[in-house]
Amino acid sequence: MKRILSLLLPVAMLVCLCACGEKGDKTMTNPEKAELVQPRCNLVVKIGDAWFYPSVEDNEAVTALFEKLSDELTVPMHDYGGFEKVAALPWRLPTNDAELTATAGDILLYRGDKLVINYGENTWEYTKLAHIDAAPEALTEALGEGDVTVSLWLEWTE
Repeated sequence: MKRILSLLLPVAMLVCLCACGEKGDKTMTNPEKAELVQPRCNLVVKIGDAWFYPSVEDNEAVTALFEKLSDELTVPMHDYGGFEKVAALPWRLPTNDAELTATAGDILLYRGDKLVINYGENTWEYTKLAHIDAAPEALTEALGEGDVTVSLWLEWTE
């Protein structure tokens, strides 16, 4: 039984990654004009009691993150500089750092092993993972002052 599960898990993850890596319309039409909906997985970010569904980047770091998120990841995040929250990841992810000006809602990877969520603006070298499209005030309220607990997981939708 364990062997069967160990063979099925990579296949399920591959299906999830393939569906998550695509952009655009997910509806296909068959010859009889009946519409089929392809399931896809979305990144979910829970900050305190607030839930967000960020749009993800198409890069190696996101692919590796999705592979690691077979289970929910919950991390304590600490305030840094009055513009971002930072958490240590339990593993390293590949990077393709570039100097960028991060804005409120950006979810970033710093040095391959730190998760960063911006609620202000900062220019530095990061690998961009995703962006939460929410009002800066909503992010500031969710992130609050001081430490906050953040959870990430994948959710299937049609």
